[in-house]
Amino acid sequence: MCWRVEQLGEVKAQQKTLEGIEKSIKADLIVAAAAGTWMIESENFISKVAFESKRKTDWPAVVEILKLRFNLDPLAIADAVADATSVAEGVPVVRIRGKDGRDF
Repeated sequence: MCWRVEQLGEVKAQQKTLEGIEKSIKADLIVAAAAGTWMIESENFISKVAFESKRKTDWPAVVEILKLRFNLDPLAIADAVADATSVAEGVPVVRIRGKDGRDF
């Protein structure tokens, strides 16, 4: 089974390398989009960059809000989640799709 451990280690190392390459390519595409090129088509793929809103909930803040209110009914929890949720505007999102319709 040592060879399987070696194999897994190699796969994980390749995965990290590919993630770094992917991050770099996405950064280049985001720069191109900021310069006005939102969609780029190659022979087999289409890349689109969009700047979207991204919601983030601060769960420790939710807990604090609930502690302060001492009211754990469903409406209070929903209010606490809403109070601790922020929206980040203009978050870049890069999508790639094969011309054959496959999403990646």
